[in-house]
Amino acid sequence: MKHALDGIRVVAFEHSVGGPYCTRLLSDLGAEVVKIERPMSGDFSRAWDSFANGFSSTFVWLNRNKQSLTLNVKKREGKEILGKLIRRSDIFIQNFAPGVVERLGFGYRKIQRSNPRLIYCNISGYGSRGPYGRMKAYDMLVQGESGLINFTGQTDKPARVGISICDISSGVMATIAILAALVQRQETGQGQEINISMFEAILDWLSYPIYCYLNSGVQLRRTGMRHSLIVPYGVYSSKDGKMINFAVEHNEEWKRFCKTILSRPELAHDPEYETNQMRLKNRENLESLIEEEFKKHSIAEMISLFRKAEIPYGLVNNFAEVTAHPQLNYLKMVRKLTISNRTLKVLANPLHMSKSTHKMLPPPHLGQQTNSIIRSLGYSKSKIEKMRQSGII
Repeated sequence: MKHALDGIRVVAFEHSVGGPYCTRLLSDLGAEVVKIERPMSGDFSRAWDSFANGFSSTFVWLNRNKQSLTLNVKKREGKEILGKLIRRSDIFIQNFAPGVVERLGFGYRKIQRSNPRLIYCNISGYGSRGPYGRMKAYDMLVQGESGLINFTGQTDKPARVGISICDISSGVMATIAILAALVQRQETGQGQEINISMFEAILDWLSYPIYCYLNSGVQLRRTGMRHSLIVPYGVYSSKDGKMINFAVEHNEEWKRFCKTILSRPELAHDPEYETNQMRLKNRENLESLIEEEFKKHSIAEMISLFRKAEIPYGLVNNFAEVTAHPQLNYLKMVRKLTISNRTLKVLANPLHMSKSTHKMLPPPHLGQQTNSIIRSLGYSKSKIEKMRQSGII
């Protein structure tokens, strides 16, 4: 079975998370991704930890299927190699600090003249223009600037989202834009420039809370493990201290919840709780009532009640429970890759496509494909050795 992006070459001038996540998605779909790395040190994330059987868990997550080309792009010969590679590629992605690629001579306008079919994607913190256009950005900083931290956490204490959500959102948005640009190129024969910022991406993902404020001036308060607009929706504890997570999203579910879970069918028509807006208004009393009732039942009893009521529910799992999850095992999400005789466990790409498959190759050692890539550009073995000795590659 073919890969959806077979024949597409990507030059990834990237580091950290946002750019690498985008190119990892493209590489899973079959694109040939050439990752440009610093000689000797490589991508910063290679050294962040060693939890993946001696390798960086972040690097393993983000860089499977890729080829590593070490290149000193501050030197003339390094720039020459990168320029040749870009001219032979379909996509160029960069997520370095604002102004870096322009100072190196690889801004869009210059590159576009030599390869008009090139799709050129910039991923930045705040965009290339405006008062924050030159600001360096990391995930947690953007979580704060965007309002995400202020909306996340317990009622009395804000918290960051525990993963690099701003980086990931920008990587996803960049992937969508690139795929759309590839489709458009089939019609026009022309590439284009794409600009994605972490700030804009996460603001779009902030969804209803920011729409509430934009249109009503209402700042929704933090509600911890409960939903800020739908009641009841969230995590509650059972008699044995286990947590159950559930959602009552419409009035038919509310009626079943009152009858089967709370054994109080009359509450479904109580004017204080009859609609979600009323339940939201009177949430403290209602949540206290629910908490009191749940403490009468074990987690097994609660699960039985929720199944009987046909109300969506779930458990609050730790990673040991997640990796033993029956659905995860059914979907065969955990795969194995071998690097230097060491076996790594990774997660499969979640996209299921009927007429194409995914690549699943191990992440590269630093500079693993340097020689083969540069030879493909027409350089001789002796020239390659001289460039290695002089620190160009």
